[in-house]
Amino acid sequence: MPAPRRRHLYEMDPAKLSFIELNRIIPISEAAELSSISPDGWYRHHRDKLIQLTEKRIGVRLRDALFIED
Repeated sequence: MPAPRRRHLYEMDPAKLSFIELNRIIPISEAAELSSISPDGWYRHHRDKLIQLTEKRIGVRLRDALFIED
């Protein structure tokens, strides 16, 4: 039996997301999908929003990927 799939955030209305959900850290691959900016674009133009999770893993806050102001 396959593993259950996570519901994609881009199917939700961003206005209905709570403060905690907006501050969730997502992988850079998911941020690239949500924002239509390639992972290289995140490294080049939005390096200040990248969060170093481990030595090899990089993440982005969901609100930054959706470009929602604080």
